[in-house]
Amino acid sequence: MPILVIGGAGFIGASLVRKLVAAGRGVVCLDANPDPWFLGEALAQVTLVRGDMAYFDELAAVIAEHRIDQVICVAYMLAGASEAALHAGVRVNVMGLDNVFKAARLAAIKLVLFASSVTYHGTNPSPEVTRITEESPAKPLGAYGWQKQFNEVMAARYAAQFGMTIVAVRPPIVFGPGRRQGHIGQAQLINEPAVGNPVQLAANPDAKAAMVYVDDVAELFFKLAMVPEIKHAAYLTGGYVVSYAELATLVRRFVPAAEITFASPPQRGPDYAYGLSFDYDHSRARAEFGYDLPALADRVRDSINGSRSMHGLPPVS
Repeated sequence: MPILVIGGAGFIGASLVRKLVAAGRGVVCLDANPDPWFLGEALAQVTLVRGDMAYFDELAAVIAEHRIDQVICVAYMLAGASEAALHAGVRVNVMGLDNVFKAARLAAIKLVLFASSVTYHGTNPSPEVTRITEESPAKPLGAYGWQKQFNEVMAARYAAQFGMTIVAVRPPIVFGPGRRQGHIGQAQLINEPAVGNPVQLAANPDAKAAMVYVDDVAELFFKLAMVPEIKHAAYLTGGYVVSYAELATLVRRFVPAAEITFASPPQRGPDYAYGLSFDYDHSRARAEFGYDLPALADRVRDSINGSRSMHGLPPVS
């Protein structure tokens, strides 16, 4: 029976779908705004359905029609959008994900994976704390962070009451080719010079934030979907804590002519806004699934070459 990937035609979802297809799994993608372009050649091997998890009847009908036995939800209104449109954010991010849990329960689906976020941990008032584990306190900041915490609380309730396994994956800022929404500063800094475009960020070049490559987030979801047993309710993806200036230096290793500048005065950086400059420890996933991150330089190169491929340009070495 196939896996249902909600948001499967999006930035993270498409990378995950490609991995599932390559492993021989049947996949149904449910997406409110499906963009087949992200799926590439995998599109021919998946069932793509237009639908919105905020509408319970639509979601339940797709699960029943396709006899789904596992659900992965990577659909969400991102921080900026959900903060600007508060009611819509609650409708999608709170009720929508609760619909996923309820529909899975009614269909006797035992495994649900969903995208949470390191914003669950928020900012920590103790300056000596630099490393975050899955057990670190939840101190969400803003509506988006509180929505993520509520999702995880509800997941625990469903799991306890109905014998389900519901698991949250917590990434920091996600970068990669094609990133167009949310915290896109890091992605812009890499992807625009990759295709010969100048980039100027209204940011402090020394501001640090944790970031993770899109394929690594997808890889953790993939490993969770394929293992016979999952021991915990949440896993951090880990990430690279790097400043904009350090990232610009890496980009210029591969694109020496990169035009990267920073506007003055800078806006507040993402580390200030969401407390994302911590070292997010992914040793739990490493120990249980062999999940790990390659060198940051390798992932910067991958993002550059992915962007160049989208524009018909040859890869850099």
